[in-house]
Amino acid sequence: SRGPVNGYGGLESRVQDQTEAMYNGSGGASMSARTYSLSADTRHSGRAMSVPEAEDKTKTPPASKRKSLFSRPRTSTDAPSSKAASKGRRGRSGSTPGPESAGGSGSVRSPTTTPLFVRLSRVSLKVLKEWEESFAALMSNEAGMEIFEDFLMSEFSQENIQFWRACERYRRLPDSQLASEAEAIFQDYLAPGAPKMVNLDHGTSTQITAKMRSPDREIFENASRSVFRLMGSDSYKRFIKTDAFQLALGRR
Repeated sequence: SRGPVNGYGGLESRVQDQTEAMYNGSGGASMSARTYSLSADTRHSGRAMSVPEAEDKTKTPPASKRKSLFSRPRTSTDAPSSKAASKGRRGRSGSTPGPESAGGSGSVRSPTTTPLFVRLSRVSLKVLKEWEESFAALMSNEAGMEIFEDFLMSEFSQENIQFWRACERYRRLPDSQLASEAEAIFQDYLAPGAPKMVNLDHGTSTQITAKMRSPDREIFENASRSVFRLMGSDSYKRFIKTDAFQLALGRR
């Protein structure tokens, strides 16, 4: 064996031997103790050194000391700030636009910007007052009929005024054109499944159907009057009470 080195008397060699003996299971001097005192040949230096028991690498460390291979310490940069998180939430969900930016049903539209008001504003105040006082005055004016038809389109009932105007044109046709025009009006407004069918009582509809074999100039007279009365007692009253009409009169 080696001689003492710097007073430690082969300490390095003995520690190595003890470690090998522990891992090889061959025991050795004082191996049952947790510390190992050096032999007497090293105590002449007046020192004693203890060697801690080597760690058994075959043992599984406690769960509290085990770390996931994919875990890492959380730092301040991992968690977004409350301001950034709030911004992120708004970005995901989107902000709710107000009435001004939403357009469509969420927007508030001024009556002065509607097409109805724009057209009414071009009519003289005198004529507007005549229309307000008389439905007949409105329907005898070409511009009035067109504006009223635009209003009926907003109510999805424009077929009434279109049928009435077709009947008025029919009455002024020459005899040679009555048959073909009567057939066209019947197919558009009165026949079963007509694309623009008007609502007539059963008696009036039956009378027109019977005359279609030989239509005369008055074949649609009763139907035309019925539709005219319907518009005058219903849609016309709503028309003159609209904000657009009242604004054009200067009342709002």
